[in-house]
Amino acid sequence: VTLYEGIVLSENLRPFFEFSLVGKEGLGEQEVFVLNYQQIKKSPFIVVNNGKVDMNKPGLEFEVDVPGELKKNDIFLRGEFWIDTKTFQIRREERELFVQTSAE
Repeated sequence: VTLYEGIVLSENLRPFFEFSLVGKEGLGEQEVFVLNYQQIKKSPFIVVNNGKVDMNKPGLEFEVDVPGELKKNDIFLRGEFWIDTKTFQIRREERELFVQTSAE
């Protein structure tokens, strides 16, 4: 993650995500904006299990073991940024893959 911090903010990836500002909070001695994001549609720049990303644009490749019937569902990305309110630098990012089921 250190090498690809904030990659979902790349111009080619932003259209595949929804972003929402949660608010402000303290992170150590800094005040930060908390920003959530969630992938809303499939992206050719985010691939799972043997997919190939166009190396000319920012993208992500994941290898995960998805059990049984869930393999038929879409796997998407969501996460949260903590962004310094003064410098607008990303101070922290958490991201996770999730399986989009009909119940979600």
